[in-house]
Amino acid sequence: YFTTYFSYDSDDKELISRELDYAEEYVRSLGSGYRGLISYDLAVRYIDKQIEELVHKLDAAGRLENTIICITADHGSSYNCYPYRKRIVNNCHTENFRIPFIIYEKGNTCRTIDYMATSKDLIPTVLDYIGKPIPEAIKGKSLLSPTWEKEYAMTEYMGPGCPDMRRNKACITIRDTHYVIAYEGFLQQPFSEE
Repeated sequence: YFTTYFSYDSDDKELISRELDYAEEYVRSLGSGYRGLISYDLAVRYIDKQIEELVHKLDAAGRLENTIICITADHGSSYNCYPYRKRIVNNCHTENFRIPFIIYEKGNTCRTIDYMATSKDLIPTVLDYIGKPIPEAIKGKSLLSPTWEKEYAMTEYMGPGCPDMRRNKACITIRDTHYVIAYEGFLQQPFSEE
């Protein structure tokens, strides 16, 4: 699987050994009734530990009081277990567009927002959070806005790597909390009746 649960890009053998021990401790605790996707569980646990260590280091250095931490990803992910997905990332399944977006500031109250949104809404949200005006050139909208009226989200995906609009298929979707309408085709050719 493409999930990662240790610092594979490090030459620090002690660090890698500690991380693998941490993973092993979890695996040994599962028991014979475990029915999950272990690589996924280990990856989430690894990221959680990295965030925890970052927060502790900032706190120990006396910088946490003046720091806002934003955590997000460029896309979510599908897995080939449940629900079954033939294609893992290069698709228009809803889970690829439900990405985490967390803003952490010490002492602030936790709040969950479950709106239909796209990545263009992240920068306006951060600007709104820190009290800065949102430039007119930015097309997204702050997720913190009390007048959020977006009932749907539109997405466009050109495939992995550098998007080449002449050769890659584009997948364009409009989605709300109940439906996904997706069209996959080449932008350089007319849309078919399909």
